[in-house]
Amino acid sequence: MSSRNSLILAHLILVAAGGYFWWRGQASQQIEKKVDLFIETVEFRKLSLTTVETRHEACRELFARVVEVDTPEPAPSGTYSRDEVTEQLDRFHSYISFFEIEESNRKIALDSEIAEAEVTGVFQVAFGPKSRENVDGSLTLSFEKKEEDWKIVRVKVIEN
Repeated sequence: MSSRNSLILAHLILVAAGGYFWWRGQASQQIEKKVDLFIETVEFRKLSLTTVETRHEACRELFARVVEVDTPEPAPSGTYSRDEVTEQLDRFHSYISFFEIEESNRKIALDSEIAEAEVTGVFQVAFGPKSRENVDGSLTLSFEKKEEDWKIVRVKVIEN
């Protein structure tokens, strides 16, 4: 093989590798944005500018048609439609006055059509003005690529 052909082949390999890593980076950025939107959607303050309609729109963007939910008692676990997950979130927000996730670590594992994001930190919840509780735990969101968009297919919460 001539040196010119070798140079062209090396160039093609570099372009292909660069394209692959650029594409992979784009997917991880999409997952990062979805995780941020999920946290923004589930966090709650009684006095908030986020409307119920905005939260429902975010749920439609985030969740697949069917979502598996695995949470500690007394929260409900099981397989739900996207609308049922949205109703459960509304119900949760109606019982509390405050919910926030103080993130300490985030890991994302990405394959071509599936991804998993794990967020660890402190979950702060208040049921009234003087009843704030802090729980160490982790949140795992499993994603599948559906029609060129990443959708959450599983939510798992673990208390430490």
